[in-house]
Amino acid sequence: MVPTPSESSGQATVSMDGTWLTESLAGVGFIAPGTRQLTSRPIDAAGQDVDVSGVAAGGGLVWAYGSFFDPALSPAFDNNANAVTAIDPLTGRIVHQLQVPGPNDSIVYGNGALYVADFAQGLVFRVTHDFKVETLKSTRGSENLVAATAGALWATTGSGTLLRITEQPRS
Repeated sequence: MVPTPSESSGQATVSMDGTWLTESLAGVGFIAPGTRQLTSRPIDAAGQDVDVSGVAAGGGLVWAYGSFFDPALSPAFDNNANAVTAIDPLTGRIVHQLQVPGPNDSIVYGNGALYVADFAQGLVFRVTHDFKVETLKSTRGSENLVAATAGALWATTGSGTLLRITEQPRS
């Protein structure tokens, strides 16, 4: 067992180098294999602390997303947006950061892209390997992204039903 801060949301992902987890305003945490020590990596956007609520690994990066602590003070990002941060898992350094309209419900990496869901609006945003954001439609009733496979995203509902979300660009 590894103790985590009380503000940890419990979301975690595994990369080739270890385990990454969300730590709310403390950023992301990392646990190297064979250790019992958590190392924190704070995340900010435009000088604002980011309240990290999701983490995923894929494409050689660790991806974190979350909302600003005080978005009204940050002119670089929209008040209704969340920050998506790509982290090099070997160095812990931020590689790229972008905004995705939000509030966002969950993230998943698969099929060569990161997917960020805004199920209240019926949208999913795909972040490509070159950090471009594309908007896709989602299935109403979805609550949590669980996997991305060739040609489809998979989500669950609040009752546990598995839904297939076809990747169709929003017009």
